Amino acid sequence: MGAYFIVLSLVAFGSNLAQLGLFQSIVRLVAESHALGNPGRARSAIIKGLVTISCAVLTISLFFVTDRWKGFAYRTFESDLVAQSMNLAAGFLIVLTLQKFLAETFRGFHDIKLATGLNELIMRILSTCLYAAIWFVYGKSDLFQALSILILCGATSVFLGAFFLIKRLRKIFEEGGDISFKELLKVSVPLVLPSIAPIVMGQVSILILAACRPHSEVALYGAVERLSLLVFMPLIIVNAVVPPLISELYAQGRKGELQQYLRQTTTLAAIPAVGMLMLFLLFGPWILRATYGEFYQNGYAILAILAISKGVNVFTGSCGMMQIMTGNQKSLVILTTVSAIAMIMASLAVVPRWGVVGVVVVFGFISTVQSLFSLMLARKHTGVWTHLSLRLATPSEMAGFMRKLRTSTE
Repeated sequence: MGAYFIVLSLVAFGSNLAQLGLFQSIVRLVAESHALGNPGRARSAIIKGLVTISCAVLTISLFFVTDRWKGFAYRTFESDLVAQSMNLAAGFLIVLTLQKFLAETFRGFHDIKLATGLNELIMRILSTCLYAAIWFVYGKSDLFQALSILILCGATSVFLGAFFLIKRLRKIFEEGGDISFKELLKVSVPLVLPSIAPIVMGQVSILILAACRPHSEVALYGAVERLSLLVFMPLIIVNAVVPPLISELYAQGRKGELQQYLRQTTTLAAIPAVGMLMLFLLFGPWILRATYGEFYQNGYAILAILAISKGVNVFTGSCGMMQIMTGNQKSLVILTTVSAIAMIMASLAVVPRWGVVGVVVVFGFISTVQSLFSLMLARKHTGVWTHLSLRLATPSEMAGFMRKLRTSTE
């Protein structure tokens, strides 16, 4: 299992590097263009963004299959299995990147259902069914089968997304508006660091552990980290909905309405997050044993630290997204870059003696501090708070907001 998490981390790095900030910028450009009555500009941004991201991901994928990269993977992670899987990893990198770009494009169109489906949901449902079938027939699976299944299911999602996107673009084919590659990159490139830094902070822990510690610790961290994402999941769902609305309301100068909306979404997300956090803190060892097996109950301390840090992320809300979607990402770039560098240096310092627990403590502390600073930066540059509000947590407030939310996403 350790090799599986290492490969997925490398693919995540490659995918976010290949996107060149386009995942965020395409949402912003499409939403802004429609809000300002210029859908032709949105169409131009989509087509040129797809060309740009295709060239970038093909370049990185070709690098993945070189002997030099495979040799580096073997020497760094001391795993022939990881090195041998790089060809399949390159294929998965391509479909994952294109799949996410298509998902963000539909998010810009306010098509949240299709965006959610294309953003790995379809792939995960199909792959889970295939994994279950293989397990039922053969009783086991290996890394190469797992990656092949992910490629097949991801490609299915990409073809579906491409089909629906072509239908959508045909409707605005005759409408004017254009955006140059230079203008597209001017918007996108400043978003590269803010988009890569969270992946660095999330995935670098696995890669450092893989390079310095036994693969059993990598498997322990990878499995527990996946489980802790259940605390963070409500904010992931919120961030799937709010980006186009942030761009539109901010472009129209409706800051008061935007703050009310963001604080209500954060409060709504915090309710299930707190419930999941308490569940992990109270019953963590039993949950780990029941989910993964007896060995993984040793990861309770890891689960507690990660769950608390992700809870803080939820409580601060969509402050990072607020800065990105409004063009105020310069301070966020500095913050995320400093946080990522500090994360790498501190992890390398503690991993020889403290192992996985030391790395997790470093991650939890830096992630928490970064979330709080990001909240304050969002307020400073946009005049909008995004954190939760207990005043808005009353049943009547939540019921009214849910009705408004359903209306805005239909």
